[in-house]
Amino acid sequence: MSLSRALRSPSSAPRGGNNDLLTAYSVDQPTAVGAARCSLLAAEHDVGVWAEVKGQIPMEEQTPAEQALSGSYVTADGLRFEVIRMTVEHHPDRSSTLRYWLTVRRQGHPDESWAVTLPCEDKAWADVLASPAPPPDRLLQLLHLVHAHLEEWWDTKGHNRQSAKMGRRLT
Repeated sequence: MSLSRALRSPSSAPRGGNNDLLTAYSVDQPTAVGAARCSLLAAEHDVGVWAEVKGQIPMEEQTPAEQALSGSYVTADGLRFEVIRMTVEHHPDRSSTLRYWLTVRRQGHPDESWAVTLPCEDKAWADVLASPAPPPDRLLQLLHLVHAHLEEWWDTKGHNRQSAKMGRRLT
């Protein structure tokens, strides 16, 4: 049984050990155990996403823009953004949200895994993101724009609150 199923459904949890303690509290209760339960569910969600990212769970088909934006790349200063997975969420107002799960590699530093959310509020890119055959020049422009945005996030996350909120370190 998965941890989240045991936490969500006390009657299905095996009795004994820590399961009795964990399932005795509701997420709505403002207690340390309730908060821990929320954290455990969030952590399991990240593990589930990471399993999907690592190819253990099938992913949906991607548009040409999504395929291009999913490619790993190296910056001029040697920073490598290894894209594990990228998704696009289209909003009714034609804006989008790009979600990245990536590993950042730097010479002389340990690898870091991150989940990064990039808002794409410029509605002019909606057609490129959704098109089965976007114009190559517009696709290249979007690719450069998103790469620049990822690099700016990386460079400013340590001292800019808004940038820091866009990413969550997974390792």
